[in-house]
Amino acid sequence: LTYRLHKAGRYYAQKAKELVTSDSRAPVIYLRSFAADPMVTKVRVSGITEEEQIVGILNTIGPVISLDNPVTEVAAPGAKRISVGDLEWKNKVFGLMQKARLVVIRLGDTPSLHWEIIQARRILQPEKLLLIVPLQKLFDYEGFKSQADRELGIRVQHTDFSEPISQILIRILTLGRRFRDYYSFQGFVYFDDEWNGMVAAPRFTWRGYLHSPLTQPGRANIAYVLKPVFERVGVPEPALPFNWFLLMLVIAIGGGGIVGLLAHLFGKSV
Repeated sequence: LTYRLHKAGRYYAQKAKELVTSDSRAPVIYLRSFAADPMVTKVRVSGITEEEQIVGILNTIGPVISLDNPVTEVAAPGAKRISVGDLEWKNKVFGLMQKARLVVIRLGDTPSLHWEIIQARRILQPEKLLLIVPLQKLFDYEGFKSQADRELGIRVQHTDFSEPISQILIRILTLGRRFRDYYSFQGFVYFDDEWNGMVAAPRFTWRGYLHSPLTQPGRANIAYVLKPVFERVGVPEPALPFNWFLLMLVIAIGGGGIVGLLAHLFGKSV
């Protein structure tokens, strides 16, 4: 019920047969398998979806547009949806790619996504393509690397997506969770001028944590790892206001621990 109300509240803002917008900037095209929608459009405790967080960052580059899932009753929150028929979607995607500032593809195993990646490789300049890598349990990243090298001439660097947490206060604030425990993806791939794929893997850091909303602990870390993408498309990084409330919370937690330690030490000495 909460999810349906959340979607209904954004229905008129997001859903349209053909998107009409006053934003004159070249768009960001977001392509994904519709099978991923239940994960990326799931409303978190914060009341915001994973897709909304990513779109909020990419909106700095341009209005984010995606294709509508024809089997859903209303549009999911996040990217603005456009409706397209089964017989014309390829022409629509091809046309959108040609005028896009950036094309973002969430990797998956469907024939449609494979076709979209092939088209992106054919018609885009390398700096205009960004891939989202789903969690290991959801997607065979190593298999994709081999196929991309063999079929597309795309070479993606090897990356260990493991995420150690070494800072004790971050462990406390995140309840011992890692980035992958909050999101359904583990990183991004962007490209240099020779189509060499560079991996950007978000991690919880103090800088990112203190510039993220309390209910979206990874938002700033996502923006920080995408800095090379913003630079290559010639757009400034999104503004990330400092979270003073979280700083006060950290000080309170740290101060309480110090007071407790002093009380323990002085109690022993009496």
